[in-house]
Amino acid sequence: MAIKHHIFILLVFLSVSLSAQPGTPAKSDPEKLYQKRIKQEYLHGVYIPKDLSDAFVQFNKLIEKPTREKFRNVPEAEADRRLHFGFGKWISHNYAFFDGSRFSVYLNNLGLYDPDDMITFVITTYHRNLNKKKLDVKPLLESLIEKREKIKKERKLKGELISEEKRILEVHPDSLKSKN
Repeated sequence: MAIKHHIFILLVFLSVSLSAQPGTPAKSDPEKLYQKRIKQEYLHGVYIPKDLSDAFVQFNKLIEKPTREKFRNVPEAEADRRLHFGFGKWISHNYAFFDGSRFSVYLNNLGLYDPDDMITFVITTYHRNLNKKKLDVKPLLESLIEKREKIKKERKLKGELISEEKRILEVHPDSLKSKN
């Protein structure tokens, strides 16, 4: 019985000491995990672009020429609408727009924080790049940021209900007695 107890204590000690190795962020510290993620060149085996030009290079490697040509020939006004929920979601997921990556930080530094805005920006600029048009980043960013602010303001003014709770208060019978 004593030997089993000592083995158990040893296993607990080893698991605690191994999980607290220096240099590995604790699972309970999301900020440390985030700081580690945004510096990594690869996440889950996927190369993370460092900026927009790097993303275009990666897209040209990943997307076959006939598919690129088909996308290039789509009018710009339709480019994001057609690809947002397919290729756009792939970009968001693999480049960790929600969890953080070096590419998401690059986009944050441009003023984009909403993953849908990031997708629209990347798809639109990639479309312009394929068509050898001026990227015209500043007006595009201003437009996306302005639309996002408008959406936030409308939600705030509507007082959009996020959740609702109903509580039943139990009243102690003594509290109903009149106090004289």
